[in-house]
Amino acid sequence: MNQRIARGQIIAVSLSLAAACAAAAAPQFQKTDRGAVVETDTLIAEVRDGVVIRLHNKLTREEYLDPTADLRAVIPHLPSGLGIQAGDEALASAEKLYHWPWWEHPNSLYLPNQHYPDDRSRYEFAASGDRACRLTYKGLTDGKRRYDDEEYALSVEVEDKTGDLLLTPEGRAPRPGVYAANVSLAPLASAVTAEAPICDGLRLTRQNTGQVLWVNRWCSFWEHAFLALNGWKRGAIGIWTQDAQLRYYKDMFYLNNDQGLSFSFSIMNVPPFEDLKAAKSLPWRVQAFDKSWAQAVERYRSWRDANVRFAPRPDYV
Repeated sequence: MNQRIARGQIIAVSLSLAAACAAAAAPQFQKTDRGAVVETDTLIAEVRDGVVIRLHNKLTREEYLDPTADLRAVIPHLPSGLGIQAGDEALASAEKLYHWPWWEHPNSLYLPNQHYPDDRSRYEFAASGDRACRLTYKGLTDGKRRYDDEEYALSVEVEDKTGDLLLTPEGRAPRPGVYAANVSLAPLASAVTAEAPICDGLRLTRQNTGQVLWVNRWCSFWEHAFLALNGWKRGAIGIWTQDAQLRYYKDMFYLNNDQGLSFSFSIMNVPPFEDLKAAKSLPWRVQAFDKSWAQAVERYRSWRDANVRFAPRPDYV
């Protein structure tokens, strides 16, 4: 009898410990005055005014973004928020930005086709169950004008199966011509570099990119919608999207100025855009790794090989 009681107590304690461990592994969402902080098993991310301002790798205790960067000197010149070509000026700016699939522009370029939230935008936080939230910003700007009737939202979710952090941007405007929604990062920390599948592989640093805004179109020059950030010691952060049907145009922008090297990621609506008043992207996935960028590449490659069907090459190729 005593053995049965003891065994029952052990089972009860074990179940309690299992429940406690499961609760500890659940993602944590914390609302802030201008965004949110989310913590998963592998990383901590923070969003402020629609921009990812912190990526912390819990596996290696490394920070990947610069918390001291002045976003007011970055976001107006880095395609961010809502992409819209309403009006002649915005249409001309969009044509200039996207005319070539791989090109550079001045790092002080004014972008009237990009409307983004700032500290004057009205902010709303809404939880969605225990694994997601939605950050909505109403009243956008292009750096010179305000658009109080436009909104940008970023859905933040932790996928149960993989633990990936999913960032899904979307935007709306009462005027037609909406063509894209972007996710933007604050500048990289000074010792952090990036690995991009550009021309078979390119390491991006503040030293080798020039003081410009670069445009890279998938799949012309940015061969896969993927980027890896190198930790200053050994870890990595992978950022990618999973478009199994290869349906959407994607762009990666990176801006190098006195604040550092910053990235943004864009997915376009299916054209034509003339009548469209909203854009919603596929999720951008973010995950931390403990050894190197090669782990992030292998994770992306495994998904691609299992889910994307390419036309077979003829025998003579």
